[in-house]
Amino acid sequence: MGFFCIVFAVGLVSGTFGAIIGSSLLVIVPALVLLGLPAPVALGTGKVSALARDIPALLVFHRSGKVRYGAGLLFTVAGALGTVIGAFMALSIDAATLELLIGIFTVGTGAVLLLRPEVGQTSRQPIRSPRTAAAASVALGLPAGIYAGIFGGGANLLIIFAFIFILGHDFLTAVATSKIPNLVFMVTFTGIFAYYDQIDYWTAVPLVLGMGIGGHYGAKLAVLGGNRFLRFLFVALAAVLAVRMALG
Repeated sequence: MGFFCIVFAVGLVSGTFGAIIGSSLLVIVPALVLLGLPAPVALGTGKVSALARDIPALLVFHRSGKVRYGAGLLFTVAGALGTVIGAFMALSIDAATLELLIGIFTVGTGAVLLLRPEVGQTSRQPIRSPRTAAAASVALGLPAGIYAGIFGGGANLLIIFAFIFILGHDFLTAVATSKIPNLVFMVTFTGIFAYYDQIDYWTAVPLVLGMGIGGHYGAKLAVLGGNRFLRFLFVALAAVLAVRMALG
């Protein structure tokens, strides 16, 4: 019972903030490893819970009218291909280097947001050249998918970044719309890991319950908080990752 409660609590807290800006796997995977799961199983189980996080979150964002269903199609397709590549890589390599890279990227993006306060506060013109937009979508979508397949903690930040800078979305719209490619990536990854029996379904039950509840209320919090709140959380996460990298 104690194990169930601990895993549920981890899922609840991670799901609440993960529904807003992602990155819940940065907490869940290490936590499951500490609780005794092998790293690949912890990763596979964490991805299952991420599905429970994003489905209720997407429903809340859908009702708010902030989801742009036609946006980022090329990004999503490129990312799905990258997820397949990353998932097979995750079965055999250590993801520490890529976690460091995503940390560096997030810190850099946080610095951009501090230096350019207007970014993400309101909608802006997307990249007007179709070729440039397509190239940028593939250039960001493929590595985002590969990272999502190998580890995934923080991959949603790449999606949000892409939708702000390529499609011109404000923060809330980018966060809401990011749930679509994120779900595609998760389903792709989960199918591969389920096939290779790298998911602990008993542990997934309390984790899914916690993430589902957290995802629902986290999305509501995002809608109520608006762009300024989401921007603050994004920059705060970048600061946390910077401290984490500095401490090794």
